Amino acid sequence: MLKPGIPWGVDGVRHMLDVCKSFGLSRIYWRVLDGGRAMYRSKIVRAEGKWDGDNFWNPKSDGDRQLSERFSGGVSSEKRKQIIDKFQSLDYAHFTRGCRSMKTIMVGA
Repeated sequence: MLKPGIPWGVDGVRHMLDVCKSFGLSRIYWRVLDGGRAMYRSKIVRAEGKWDGDNFWNPKSDGDRQLSERFSGGVSSEKRKQIIDKFQSLDYAHFTRGCRSMKTIMVGA
């Protein structure tokens, strides 16, 4: 989840890599999965898209609601909606198109 003020896309990736570089990191392994979906465009697994209607932030069953409340630290229903709306706005299926050249930041080219 992006923190406020950090842009989505290439500028956000550049920011993240600049921070990593400032801490002395020279290699970043970008590939990650969230719930079995790729957080990047992939030919192997489905890219993260719109969240399923029944999810951690919007549980449908009573049991799932209890688990969500137990592990979410008392997040209000309004904040849950904001979180879902934020995730819905992120387009991981097309995210890495402009980011492939970002590795040059890390190697100093």
